[in-house]
Amino acid sequence: MKKSTKSEREMIEFNKRYDSFKKNNLPTPFLDHERETLEYVLFSNSIWCENKLIATPNLYNAFEEIIWDNFYYPFNARHYEGHYDKNNKWVTEEVIGHMHEHDFDYVIRWVYNSPETFSINKEDEHYYSDQELRFIKHLQGYLNLIGLKDCGAGKPQVNRYRNKMRKKYEKAYVRKASDEIIKAILAGELNYEIYQYKVGDKLKNYKKGERRALIMNQDDKFVMSLEFGKSELREYKEVKKYYKMDLKDTDKVIVNYFKLLEKF
Repeated sequence: MKKSTKSEREMIEFNKRYDSFKKNNLPTPFLDHERETLEYVLFSNSIWCENKLIATPNLYNAFEEIIWDNFYYPFNARHYEGHYDKNNKWVTEEVIGHMHEHDFDYVIRWVYNSPETFSINKEDEHYYSDQELRFIKHLQGYLNLIGLKDCGAGKPQVNRYRNKMRKKYEKAYVRKASDEIIKAILAGELNYEIYQYKVGDKLKNYKKGERRALIMNQDDKFVMSLEFGKSELREYKEVKKYYKMDLKDTDKVIVNYFKLLEKF
């Protein structure tokens, strides 16, 4: 008896896995414990394809063929296109140009893979929501801050995922600050942030490197990093100059002191 090949065995497993869904014409949740995946599965009989299997972790993709609609996200990024040259040899050419995706997660993949060259034309921004544009701007700014380069052709090297600068900022949270606060920090006039005190809150003195912050300005650009040290209780009236909060002067606030580590 002829022994089946690996591809034949995989096809048998594939057909077996989805056999029970062949009558399902709406996305059906399928939790595959063996592969530890959640998929939405249906068989589509559209005018373009008969009995087409759709199995996707994204419910949006599962409904694309049903309602005949999708999202459109245009952008620019470094990518690689292949073609045959005059000698009929397949060659790959680097291109920085206009592209698009139909899934926001795929756009984020492009930002991650091409943080140096990713951009969105001003006239294309209306295809994105404000929060999508903000997320992309913050992500690309962070990837540029830690020095991540565009992926080259072929499989990325493992050291791309062992970023030294990312390790440096692992303890840092990201916060946006007003121009007034940034100016005061840079001038050495402000070295703390405050939070309203609630009963039960505990003060903490941070060790070196234990808590840091990356500060963005109002244009979403990273401008500095801070490192926190001790914290203490103060009355709001004593520390309210740069922080406008709906508190009485005698209310207690937690003051976290920091020092400026870097200016970008």
